[in-house]
Amino acid sequence: MIVIIWSISAFGAAYVLGHSVATQRLRELIWGDSAIRRFPVMLLECPSCLGFWLGLGAGFFICGSNPDAVIILISAFYTAGSNFILAKLTKLV
Repeated sequence: MIVIIWSISAFGAAYVLGHSVATQRLRELIWGDSAIRRFPVMLLECPSCLGFWLGLGAGFFICGSNPDAVIILISAFYTAGSNFILAKLTKLV
């Protein structure tokens, strides 16, 4: 049950940060003429990319003071994959 809640929450966060009107102005401010300024916005707008970083952060949070690389990477790749699938199902990408 927690995995389902995490998947939906991570996808919701990816949607809000990368595609919603609420953060559109911020993304437009960051977007510039150079590729260096566009790269962070492209990562924010990619549900899988943002899902990876959200999962990585969640993995570190889950592990606490005893970081386990396997758990952290599983969390990161699971979140990236679930965000990709949900983005395809909702036609976000």
